[in-house]
Amino acid sequence: MKTQLFFKAKHIHFIGLGGIGVSSLAQLSLVLGKKVSGSDLSASPVIRELEEKKVQFFLGHSAQNISQSTDLVIYSSAVPVTNPERQEAKKKGIPELSYFQALGELSQKWPTISVAGTHGKSTTTALIGRILQEAGMSPLVILGAKVLDWQDNFFYPAKTPNYFVVESCEWQANFLNINPSFIVLTNLEEDHLDYYKDINHLKDTFNKFIKKLKTNGWVFSNIDSKNLLSLNYPSHLYTYGLDSPADLMAQNITVQGKKQNFDLIERGKFLANIDFNLLGRFNVYNALSAVSLGLKLGAPLESIKKVLNSFKGLGRRFETVGKMRNKNVLVVSDYAHHPTALCETLAMARQAFPHRRIFLVYQPHQKERTKKLFQKFVDSFWQADLVVLSEIYFVPGRESDIKISSKDLVEEIKKSPKFKKTPLKEIVFAKNLDKTVEFINKKILPGDLLLVAGAGDIYKIISRLDLE
Repeated sequence: MKTQLFFKAKHIHFIGLGGIGVSSLAQLSLVLGKKVSGSDLSASPVIRELEEKKVQFFLGHSAQNISQSTDLVIYSSAVPVTNPERQEAKKKGIPELSYFQALGELSQKWPTISVAGTHGKSTTTALIGRILQEAGMSPLVILGAKVLDWQDNFFYPAKTPNYFVVESCEWQANFLNINPSFIVLTNLEEDHLDYYKDINHLKDTFNKFIKKLKTNGWVFSNIDSKNLLSLNYPSHLYTYGLDSPADLMAQNITVQGKKQNFDLIERGKFLANIDFNLLGRFNVYNALSAVSLGLKLGAPLESIKKVLNSFKGLGRRFETVGKMRNKNVLVVSDYAHHPTALCETLAMARQAFPHRRIFLVYQPHQKERTKKLFQKFVDSFWQADLVVLSEIYFVPGRESDIKISSKDLVEEIKKSPKFKKTPLKEIVFAKNLDKTVEFINKKILPGDLLLVAGAGDIYKIISRLDLE
């Protein structure tokens, strides 16, 4: 049965307001004319922007934050049922929705394009949104990153939305809340192993997601991702790839400065030559996934070419944030937190800046992920010249009592026969962010590329560097 709690509510209170996804729902609520309030444990630039738009913000969680006028509470999935605001909502009989349940309600209102996979979801969602925007097809877009073209993690069209484009996360099978008309699958690898038993558990859950596809819906799938190949697809399947024959392919890929150029081939027929404003092989896959969807919906080829040529990328996706004063050190921030993403990001750094020494600062994200993907992480750093490994980021509500440290990774890497026989010549352990900054200032050299990577709070060190 369809529920419309989100659309009927006049005053929505958000618990975990500063979350990158929750904040986008708060913005949508404002656009729809609702009263919006919210709480979080700390202030942030995201929250300050919402306050400027007249959102009432409460620092900290308290039952008193739930006012008499509140008629819906939406909470981040990291917020437990014991949270005092959730308890107060229950006491007052105010309905609650998780962030993902709210997205599910949105997906009942508009034809929904759901982007799922282990890597590339945010970039693909943004590219699809930009292509549909450029084509005049009025998308509503919600994703978990800031799109530099919009300077926001949210886009609402000037006219009534025709499509809902959403980044759909597989963590705790949350994407099963979505009701998709179109599914875009970027790739599939072992991840979120605090919830999933193994890759087969992941595949089974993705198959359940595909079964939710609406009648006559389409799936767009990366044919080069071996784990996607074994999924159960409907008859309406459109494939894309680089290596294996697919419905849509990129061929003759070359790098020209800070751009890539490739030929777009559909079922053996040349469609267009593409100038793409992002580097990295994985970004070509992201482009192909977005182009596949765009072509199927009838977006003009010229609109697609224009978007790919000008797309600025996302915040913290190989984002150049500045230079260290008087040192000619370029500082780049990235969200990579899975071994494959880290390898791809380092490869892109080599591609983009072949003459700079790569100084990687990395913070592993979550103990369980680090433990279960330990050997893959060990093999992720060889393309950097120097690595500072900050201590593992503790994820509230998602950690078990596992004894593991970034120091274990450092020690294992130093034992490897590859150490000092690859570009990687030095790796050190930093027990906290203070020590991380200390190591940077001690070991950085003029002309370095300082790559700050991780999904935790490692980005905070950037504000402590002396940037021009």
